[in-house]
Amino acid sequence: MKTTIKSIIITGTVVGVFLTLAAGRVQAQVTNVILLTATSLSQQGANDDGTTTTTPAPNKTSVTTKLLLGFLARDEFAEGKYGATNFPAGSQLVVVNDHGCPYFQVLTASNTFLVDVSDIILVREGRLGNDIFSGKRNDATGLASTKATDIRVLTIGYDDSQVQDTFGDVVGLGFYMTGLMTSTTTDTAPTSAKVYTETHVGKMTTALGEGIYQGRPFVISGSLNVSGKGTFTLP
Repeated sequence: MKTTIKSIIITGTVVGVFLTLAAGRVQAQVTNVILLTATSLSQQGANDDGTTTTTPAPNKTSVTTKLLLGFLARDEFAEGKYGATNFPAGSQLVVVNDHGCPYFQVLTASNTFLVDVSDIILVREGRLGNDIFSGKRNDATGLASTKATDIRVLTIGYDDSQVQDTFGDVVGLGFYMTGLMTSTTTDTAPTSAKVYTETHVGKMTTALGEGIYQGRPFVISGSLNVSGKGTFTLP
């Protein structure tokens, strides 16, 4: 049976809120921008001259959000969900929490929706789903008072193995990265009209993983930052 990145990390729990205050309320739909900075080391082919087999040092590649956006555009075009093989300059990879379910999307620099990429980008919690919470929460509103933090094991992955090459070539990329995500939620005190501002900041300073790019294995390490801010009204 073919092993995919999705099948490797599927044993975890879907992260209902990529960045969240650990509280018993429906989370505001803050749009969080994802920034990835990583380095991959890929296997190189060996050469045997009849006496000695020589394998060059791994090929080092910088993996960034910009690179992933280029891959996502090609993959979404290949399956007919996006009309070009590239996104406009300044496009953003974001995650939006919609009633406990994370949706990964690509937006323009001015926050105009381009395409949903949740079929390729996925995220899972650790196997036990432990969420270590600290801070204060207002019992009446469920808001942070004024700051709360949660720490959890998180795995984020890219997997285009199920993309159909209907309209073009599929990139052929699958990888996952796992690390400790520290997320902070800050809420302002609601106004008399019940309006408040919520800010999310999440940092995974050390993320490690592995993957396959066009049949060639690689290992990867780096960091992941997620941040967002929105103004909302309490019910």
